[in-house]
Amino acid sequence: MTPRTRPTHGAPGLGLAAIALLTIVAACGSEDTVASAPTPTATPRPTAPTPTATPNCEITVTGRVYDDDSGEDISGAGIVAHLSVPRTFQATSGEGGSYSLLVPNPYGCQVEGLEVSADGYQTESLAVTSADLQAEPVRNFALSPVGDGSRSPPL
Repeated sequence: MTPRTRPTHGAPGLGLAAIALLTIVAACGSEDTVASAPTPTATPRPTAPTPTATPNCEITVTGRVYDDDSGEDISGAGIVAHLSVPRTFQATSGEGGSYSLLVPNPYGCQVEGLEVSADGYQTESLAVTSADLQAEPVRNFALSPVGDGSRSPPL
């Protein structure tokens, strides 16, 4: 009995992958045919939408609170910014009746009004938008003393 030998297709010592490649080349006729076969291309991934820039909505409202009758400054008045969300920002007027109220980003875009109150004075409410405050950030308030007949007290 003659020992069986494994066919190597003319390439002794090559591994199975090399033999398979040689077999494919032999079946196709040349290496150029294999090399010119189209290579698969990667499917392009959808791109995420480009985020839009968030507007800077930080608003600083400044001004003075004073007595409507005498013109005297009112220190200790509370100034509150009301928003379209359940949150408020507030400041207190200091000596000279001046105040500075910061409404940080992104809440500055949600301002719907300002309210000013002080002991012994009627509360003043001002419906104002963020755009109004950005265009005109200085807001002065003249408060009427309680009991002044020119305005009715709050309910």
